[in-house]
Amino acid sequence: MKNLLFTVTLTTHDWTSEYGCLFIVAAKNENDAKAIIDESEGPRYSTGYDLDIQEIGIAKAGLGCGIIEQFTT
Repeated sequence: MKNLLFTVTLTTHDWTSEYGCLFIVAAKNENDAKAIIDESEGPRYSTGYDLDIQEIGIAKAGLGCGIIEQFTT
């Protein structure tokens, strides 16, 4: 089964951001996408964070699970 692509928007009370943090994540499902962000970004935020996860398509063949791209302001 191919991985799916997700956009993940992270918002936190640790700091304010004009646009926030946006990640493109390849994962098997939404829970796996959340786990990838939790592992990568969780230690940075002392007050926690909220995630908005949206499926956007299917990853190309051979693309493994993980953060594909990120944009933080």
